Amino acid sequence: MVSQKKKIGWGILGPGRIGRDFAASLRYVPDGYVAAAGSRSLERSRAFCREFGGTAYGSYRELVEDPAVDIVYVAVPHPMHEAAVKLASDAGKAVLCEKPFAVNRAQAASMFEHAAANGTFLMEGLWSRFFPAWTYVRQLLRSGELGRVVNVTSLTGWGVDPKALPPTDRLLDPALAGGALLDGGVYSLAAMTVAMGRLEEPTEFFSSVLPASTGVDAESTLFLRFADGMTANLMCGLYRREFRTVITCEEGSILIPRHRNPDMVLVGSRPQIHCDQSYWQDHRVMRFPFPGEGFQYEAAAVQEWVRAGLTVSPEAPPEETLLISGLCDRVRAAAGIVYPFEQNRDAGEAASQI
Repeated sequence: MVSQKKKIGWGILGPGRIGRDFAASLRYVPDGYVAAAGSRSLERSRAFCREFGGTAYGSYRELVEDPAVDIVYVAVPHPMHEAAVKLASDAGKAVLCEKPFAVNRAQAASMFEHAAANGTFLMEGLWSRFFPAWTYVRQLLRSGELGRVVNVTSLTGWGVDPKALPPTDRLLDPALAGGALLDGGVYSLAAMTVAMGRLEEPTEFFSSVLPASTGVDAESTLFLRFADGMTANLMCGLYRREFRTVITCEEGSILIPRHRNPDMVLVGSRPQIHCDQSYWQDHRVMRFPFPGEGFQYEAAAVQEWVRAGLTVSPEAPPEETLLISGLCDRVRAAAGIVYPFEQNRDAGEAASQI
């Protein structure tokens, strides 16, 4: 049983850049290690395992069937997440699936239902929420020191050069569920749910999309209002580099620079919505340095819950993933963005083959 094991073995399903960053972070998790890596290219897996250890496999099925693997980290392209998660769950493995969890809400619901039927753990891998800085923000908001949250403004932008990306790049290719919303917008949406401290649908919803030449969203903007009057202004984009969140409360404000992987939080003594910290006065600075890439906090939390026999995360529950997926669906629907594999069932099945 996993609960009795001294060390937890991770299987890296998709040994690409994100998989490498995750594996490197496991060195900071004393009871976790890379047990195996799986790719459709055996040589790619072997190169990965030479660096991080573990057994190399030339197929995903071999990876999930390895008894040394306790938890599978899914890091393949977005359209393949559903098939990969179900494959691992059918093998009895706990799964941490990299964000975006799914391409749409229906797919996400199917994945959670599948894991629940198998009695296996499943969580979306949105690493930012587990950083010490975000833990501090949650505790500060729950303390009531700053009063009720009235607004969340969050900007997530990659700052890529549009001329440097070919149409087949994962950020631009509709066949790979490209676009700013799924790749970056989920960070801002998650920042909003953390600030709210609850999960609910907005009473007002407005979105606008600037399309890329390939038809995916190059930039998406959302305005949301909730039943208690709280509002959210969220923006994500491919070409402008922005990573920051401001949480405006009745008695103060919180600025989280570089909110994907923050090492600092500014707490202001008055309400304000400026995202540029040069405008901030009368604030205290809280620093939270961390080693490596930072995936270790997420990995350690998952290991704890799997050891405890949980099948869902109490910190990142399925309901939150489903809410965020549903909001992304609404943005794409309003803009008329439909991925090719969503239009054609056979194409969708082909896209998800692993």
